[in-house]
Amino acid sequence: MNHFGFRHNKRIGLSKVLVCGGGIAGIIASLRVAEYGVECYLVEKEASIGGHMIQYPKVFPTLDCSQCILTPKLGDIHDAENIQLLTLSEIEDISGTPGNWKVKIRQKPRFVDIQKCIGCGECFNVCPIEVPSEFNQGLGTRKAIYRPFLQAVPNVAVIDANACTDCGLCETVCPSNAIIRDDEEKTIEIDIAAIILTTGFDLYDPRILGRYLYGKNPNVLTSLQMERMLDITGPTGSRVIRPSDGKDVKKVAYVLCCGSRNAEAGANKDEGVPYCSTVCCLYALKQAILLRKFEIEIWLYYLDIRAPGTRYEDFYHHAQELGVNFIKGRVSEIMPTLNGDKLLVRAEDLHINCIIENEVDLAVLCPPVLPSEGTKELAQKLKVPLNEYKFILESHPKLDPLATKREGIFAAGMATGPKDIQTTVSEAEGAAIKAINFVRAKAIIAEKEKAAIHVNHLIKAKKESVV
Repeated sequence: MNHFGFRHNKRIGLSKVLVCGGGIAGIIASLRVAEYGVECYLVEKEASIGGHMIQYPKVFPTLDCSQCILTPKLGDIHDAENIQLLTLSEIEDISGTPGNWKVKIRQKPRFVDIQKCIGCGECFNVCPIEVPSEFNQGLGTRKAIYRPFLQAVPNVAVIDANACTDCGLCETVCPSNAIIRDDEEKTIEIDIAAIILTTGFDLYDPRILGRYLYGKNPNVLTSLQMERMLDITGPTGSRVIRPSDGKDVKKVAYVLCCGSRNAEAGANKDEGVPYCSTVCCLYALKQAILLRKFEIEIWLYYLDIRAPGTRYEDFYHHAQELGVNFIKGRVSEIMPTLNGDKLLVRAEDLHINCIIENEVDLAVLCPPVLPSEGTKELAQKLKVPLNEYKFILESHPKLDPLATKREGIFAAGMATGPKDIQTTVSEAEGAAIKAINFVRAKAIIAEKEKAAIHVNHLIKAKKESVV
């Protein structure tokens, strides 16, 4: 049985549903579709499902362990007979009409046989190549043959062809002969009735904002890098250190709206985006609360604290009670101190109406949420329009927010714009139900058409027999 208490192998003979994106929205949508006995294809461009949520050690406002929440659902996806998981895959082409699409999916080579690999890790131990880890946001390294993270699904190795030197050591130690050195790209063709877009998000690159020194000074991090540092399974084992010298951190500055809520962004794309990313205030508060447990001094620079959700305002007050220092004003620049040992944060303080300077060990930037890479290209293939910010455009923001402008294609989560995990999960549930209803409606129409054809044949046959 799955998480919802239904058997995945109970099929009702309906057409298939395609879910594009294996983050929390795609996972929930796929499980809900499978719960109703509808066959589902879950397509993910990375080597494992999990999305960004699996990178967070805890989630607001309850500070639950995100991996404890998500890992069982990863297992449900793996065990579901109704769900066909296609990783390292992207939609190449789509043709047909709503309810009767033919989809071509391009699957990149893994160079490891999923059926044979037992996840023992012997290949990781002998691989001589190390490159920055994408999962740990460059704060740690991984091998050329690697597993994306400990709970990855599928829980097998993958070879990075760009980093691999073809030394063959992994092949010599693999106990199950799972290495496929001549693995090739595949094209998979499937018939699909409905599509759910759960393509997630990317973060704005703060390197564009040179005044904050991101990419130039190792002690300036993004919020996602701090998530990995706070994780007990992360690159530092939850020890908060300065990447420049490995020393413990005593004072941290948070820079909210780092590239967002910029009125000039429409004219100058390098300055960020004009909209609010919704979650930045809350995840910054979450991280500040976690850092205060290490008795680290926190200075949080903000324009407005936006906490419009259940228990979110209480969460904000809790951060205040723990001694987080709040400065209302935009940070103008970050620079090294004269001795180069620390960072100097210069900002306006609107409460006292003057410029202030603050020396810190670490600066954490909170950049805006952007549509994920490839969303625009996918939308063009599906003929689904985007809004002015390049997120998927809803059919109607109030009356039909989970449907797109094209019949039979639905969307959930950050594919349609910034939102928190709670809202993302709710939308994924709703989009799955809408897809199931669409598939059922198409199935009923098809059955009626078949019945009408059958009746016509009988009538014709009877007339011919009379004659």
